[in-house]
Amino acid sequence: MTKVITIEIKDWTVTGDNIKDTVLSLSNWVYELTFERIYKTRTYAQNRLLWAIYTLVACELGTTKDWVHQFFWEAFLTDIIKLPKDKRRKLKIIKSTTKLDTKQFKEYLDKIIYFCNTELELKIPTPNNDEQMIWIAEQMEREAKTKGSYYLS
Repeated sequence: MTKVITIEIKDWTVTGDNIKDTVLSLSNWVYELTFERIYKTRTYAQNRLLWAIYTLVACELGTTKDWVHQFFWEAFLTDIIKLPKDKRRKLKIIKSTTKLDTKQFKEYLDKIIYFCNTELELKIPTPNNDEQMIWIAEQMEREAKTKGSYYLS
C-alpha cells in the first residue's frame, strides 16, 4: 500500500517524493499542521446492502424498491431549515445518497437498519465490514427471491 502525504501551503500542494526537500527548504518558517481524515464516497458493499434492504422492505410492504428508496431518503436525509427573512417559510433540503461519504453512508444505513428492525420487525444484522455487508446483502436478496415478488425489478 502506497502512502501519500499531502501538505497544502497557500496556493500549492506538495505530495509524495518531493515532500522531504520541500519541508527542508522551508526550515526557517513556523508551521501549524492540521490532520483531517478525508472519507471516500460510499463503497460498492454499502450500496449493495442498501438496495438489498430496499428489495426486502419492498417485498414485505408490497411496493417497489424505488418507493422504499424515496421513503428512507426523505425520512433520514432531509433537513428542514427556516428562511432567515421569514421564519414561517421553510426550505426542504434532501441530500443525495451518491454524495454521501463512507461515514455518512454508514450512519444512513444504521438508521435504516434500526427502523427495519424496530418498526417493520425485519431482523437485519448490523455489518462491521464490507465482507459482512456483501454476505448480508446476498442473504436478503435470496430471501426476497423466495418470496417470488415482481418488486425485485
